[in-house]
Amino acid sequence: MEKAWVVTEALILKLAEELEATKIRFLVVVIPQEFEFRADRWNQLLQHPKMKMREFDLRKPERTLSKFLDTNHIDYLLLRPGFEKYSDETGKDLHFRDGHWNADGHALAAQLIYHKLVQDDLVRKKTRR
Repeated sequence: MEKAWVVTEALILKLAEELEATKIRFLVVVIPQEFEFRADRWNQLLQHPKMKMREFDLRKPERTLSKFLDTNHIDYLLLRPGFEKYSDETGKDLHFRDGHWNADGHALAAQLIYHKLVQDDLVRKKTRR
């Protein structure tokens, strides 16, 4: 995993450098796995015998990436809090069983990203006619 983080960080820095050179603003969108915000899904995974023998910190990857992005002054959006809130409030699934987003997941991600882009003045707010 350490080598994977080194490679990921190097790629992000290279992309940030290239975009900065062309005056393009960079936003990293951090996409959660369903079990990161759905305790019921995590508990299902924990039923596997190999999972019971380990301890997990589900927020460690998010914290590690956030710290790296903060340190390097790279803007980012964590989707997990918005996904968690929506899931808790509505009880709706945002993923298919294979881990990919369903229509609600795609719609929510689009809404959260759009709001971040408007907030950061990266796009104009859509006005109704």
